[in-house]
Amino acid sequence: MKSSGKLSKLDLAFAAAGAICGGGAHAQSSVTLFGVVDVNVEYANHVGVVPTVANGFNAGPSNNVYRMNSGGLSGSRWGLRGVEDLGNGVKSVFVLESGFNLDTGTSQQDGRLFGCQAYVGIQSTQFGQVTFGRQYTSIFESMANFVPAALPPSMNRS
Repeated sequence: MKSSGKLSKLDLAFAAAGAICGGGAHAQSSVTLFGVVDVNVEYANHVGVVPTVANGFNAGPSNNVYRMNSGGLSGSRWGLRGVEDLGNGVKSVFVLESGFNLDTGTSQQDGRLFGCQAYVGIQSTQFGQVTFGRQYTSIFESMANFVPAALPPSMNRS
């Protein structure tokens, strides 16, 4: 092939078509990091041991107890939520949500990293949404909006 350093008409046509068509394929995507830290400090006075047969049902001397508890109202959790616009009113969606104990640093849900929710799906403005994976039940989803202290507003998906 002989190269003269000039663009041919075919090269110019491909460049023009690429410039015209390339501008229309902008997909919108977003990933959101979310979370809730729920911890409480407990103080109880006059606490003894549990009365059993072994200790003669005697609670023994009373003590004061101070302790930190994780998950007083809704449980500590963090997660990622994402959406990718595929065009024509269709989006791909995903959620990865993990629960953890703030007082010990361990994972909840039997040690599963994303034990609360882990799902992917397709959402359409015309047909609705279909998702597959570990998800909250429909009862939980419907009742979550009626318990104001259970979920923060960023997690209520209205």
